[in-house]
Amino acid sequence: MLRYNEPCLVVPDARTVVWMNVRKILGTLAIVVLAIFLISQPGRAAMSVRGIGNSPAGARRSMTDLVTQRVA
Repeated sequence: MLRYNEPCLVVPDARTVVWMNVRKILGTLAIVVLAIFLISQPGRAAMSVRGIGNSPAGARRSMTDLVTQRVA
């Protein structure tokens, strides 16, 4: 009889285990590449972050202009 608070052991299949390991490896690799980029080229990294930050502001301005032109 299974009670509400008892843990239930679920054994994942082999594909799930492999996929989880691939995700961990790719995530770790992405962090390492990002760290190397930040250390080796801090100026370009700063410009990239600034560009990413400006993208939503530019998109917001474009949408505002579009709506203003359609209404007016």
